[in-house]
Amino acid sequence: MLKRSFSPGLNGMILPKRPPIMLRKEKDAWKVDVVQTGLRDPSLTLEAGERNQAVGEALLKLAKDIESGRYKTYEQMQRDADAGMP
Repeated sequence: MLKRSFSPGLNGMILPKRPPIMLRKEKDAWKVDVVQTGLRDPSLTLEAGERNQAVGEALLKLAKDIESGRYKTYEQMQRDADAGMP
């Protein structure tokens, strides 16, 4: 199995405080090696994943509420956004 890594960056600039993302090649496709990446990145804990999942779900609900026209003012939306964040 072929393995590689790359450093996260933005517009060609490497982010020095971010550990590399580990990849592995399976058949003809490169895939993120989540286990090896997680071993190198202390921010990828189970607790962080659960928190990120909860934040994502709260943001999705907020986006659906905005799209449905639930809020008449920015302040109403901001109040619910603040209350809904884990």
